[in-house]
Amino acid sequence: MEGGKRRAEEAGIDPTRIRVHDFRHYFVTVLILVRGKTEAVRKAARHANSATISRYIHLLDSEVDELYDEAINRG
Repeated sequence: MEGGKRRAEEAGIDPTRIRVHDFRHYFVTVLILVRGKTEAVRKAARHANSATISRYIHLLDSEVDELYDEAINRG
């Protein structure tokens, strides 16, 4: 069994219901929320182009609202 599928089973996730690539999307989304620096996330994800990671980011509306509020209403 490939590493990603094995890791899914270890985490109690049915490996037939998730693609290993889904973990990459999750990884990029979490890094954006934690670090907020697109260039650092691009490098961590090992992509040559920042535009590529934009397809990986899946933010909830509430997360976008919170980021907006932090940026605009600092203080």
